[in-house]
Amino acid sequence: MPGSYQAVPRKTSFFRKGRALFFKLLLVSNDTMLNKRPSKKEIFKKIQEAKRLVQTNKINVLNQDRGLFSDAQELGYDIQSELKDLLIELLKNSCPSKYAGTYPPQKSYASKIKDMELWAFTVKTDFFDKEVKIYFKFSLKNGFFYLVSLHEDRGRKR
Repeated sequence: MPGSYQAVPRKTSFFRKGRALFFKLLLVSNDTMLNKRPSKKEIFKKIQEAKRLVQTNKINVLNQDRGLFSDAQELGYDIQSELKDLLIELLKNSCPSKYAGTYPPQKSYASKIKDMELWAFTVKTDFFDKEVKIYFKFSLKNGFFYLVSLHEDRGRKR
């Protein structure tokens, strides 16, 4: 049509809309990052606290009747005499990159540590005759290390 024209959007309005969208995305990603726990620093602190408690022999074993002893027999160690040394070895080899738990950490249903966070790790160790990848899960409460699970890694997605 003669004499008609199509309005061309100004660059500033596009820039303003784009900038607003960028800042909304930035806020959402920052909120997501803030809620994604545990952080590497938090995991590192839990490992250090667990080491300290195990070295001072403040260890409680949960779920003894649910396979922890059979898992110990399968791995070939004596839970009564070698557990502390094994835990020290596993914790020594643990780091934030070996964390196998959920984000945020799961809460325990066991009555002794109800609602406490569970810390799970998958670590390779040569404590046994051969190198084995071990999955272990624990909780920390009132100055005690509570072992929840310890067995050869079964390769399940956690």
